[in-house]
Amino acid sequence: MSGAAESARLFFAIWPSADVVACLIDLTHEIRETCRGRLMRPETLHLTLAFLGTTSLERQAEAVAAAADVDARPFDFTLDRIGYWRHNQIVWAGADSPELTALANRLSDSLRRHSFELAARPLSAHVTLLRNADCRQSLANRAAVNWSVRDFVLVRSEQSQNGSRYTIIGRWPLIG
Repeated sequence: MSGAAESARLFFAIWPSADVVACLIDLTHEIRETCRGRLMRPETLHLTLAFLGTTSLERQAEAVAAAADVDARPFDFTLDRIGYWRHNQIVWAGADSPELTALANRLSDSLRRHSFELAARPLSAHVTLLRNADCRQSLANRAAVNWSVRDFVLVRSEQSQNGSRYTIIGRWPLIG
C-alpha cells in the first residue's frame, strides 16, 4: 500500500448550499472587475473550521470520533466583510459570528481532547474568493451573503495540476 493511500490532507469546514455558492460567485464577479485575479472554482468554496493537514487513516478515525463529540445548534450568519490580504494576494469574504466561533472552538476543543495539535490562533472566518488578485481600491460596500449552517464536514484535499480537489468524507448535523 502506498503512503498516499495511508494518509490524506484533511480539514473541517462548513460547506455552502447551492444558493450561497451562487451569491458568492455573483459577488466574486463584481469584485473581480476591481481586483482581477483567479476565480475560485464553485465546488471549492468553503469556510474552514479546523485544518488537520496530512493525517494517517488511523488518525482520520480519531478525527471522525472528535467530530461526533461536537454539540452545537444550527445557526445563520452573514458574510458581510470583504477583505484583501496583500501578502498572499487573496480576496475574501468574512464574518464576525459568535455562533460560528463557538462551533469552531467546540470542534477544536474536541480535536485537542483526541490529541490533535492545532494552531493556537483564533478563527479567521472567511471564504477565499480570488487568488492572485491585485486590489488597489477599497472593497467596502459590497452585498452581504446570508448563510444557514445546519452541519459541518470533514474534507479530503487532493492536489493536481488543475488545482485542489475536495471530497467530503464525513458530515455532522447540528442539532437543536
